[in-house]
Amino acid sequence: MEQEHFMEESLNSPTLHDEEHKQPEQNPAIGTVNRSIFWTVMLVALLLLSGITTLISKGAIAMAAAVPVPVTVTASSIKTTRFRLYPGISQADSTSPVAVNQLDGTLSNLVITKTVSMPVIGNVTVTLKAGQNTSVSTTGLTTDLAGLSSDSATFGDRL
Repeated sequence: MEQEHFMEESLNSPTLHDEEHKQPEQNPAIGTVNRSIFWTVMLVALLLLSGITTLISKGAIAMAAAVPVPVTVTASSIKTTRFRLYPGISQADSTSPVAVNQLDGTLSNLVITKTVSMPVIGNVTVTLKAGQNTSVSTTGLTTDLAGLSSDSATFGDRL
């Protein structure tokens, strides 16, 4: 087989030989969605999401929230068997100095509030309450505190 030499032809210019092998231009594929499969998947996803939300609200599973927006936590009484308070850096933004609080114990009348600014609606306050009738027990509760205050505190039986 004999090799062809390029004399005065440009490598970028199309030749008659190249046009024979040129593939036709392809149009983008436009498909359709099988509605029964779509709605089945959406229904299963919504059921799973509502199930997880229900389990979180009942306290069956825990939810970790590292949100850089201030949250206010109040309780009428906190009785701990193990309490630690030490300096740290906020895990939400990795720059703010905070006091890290870790405790095991029981909390009465726990109220967690957070105010979120919504573009159209305005300010929305989300409130979570626990331990209104019976105390709530916790193990390994860890919070980053920007501020800490108490009307009275009693510490004893140092380990």
